Amino acid sequence: MNRIITLIALFALAAFTTAPVEPFITAKSFQKSGYGEKKMKKAPQKVFINSFFVNYQLVAGAMVSSATGVSKTGMTVALDGINADQLQ
Repeated sequence: MNRIITLIALFALAAFTTAPVEPFITAKSFQKSGYGEKKMKKAPQKVFINSFFVNYQLVAGAMVSSATGVSKTGMTVALDGINADQLQ
């Protein structure tokens, strides 16, 4: 009797694991919503920038490992608020 139950359980397990599974996320859920799409088609295709701001940053980093390669240590330093005149 135990042998029959075991065989039935193995067949059921094989049937459920080989059956195709429906994905949780379908291709339809990734489609565009279309909100404002018609308005954007009629909009001008060129963009002109009136003014912009450049933020300079200087970043330096170093990493060192031990002679055996067991431990590693690293350090990074960043300087913010640098003017373009200071770089040249």
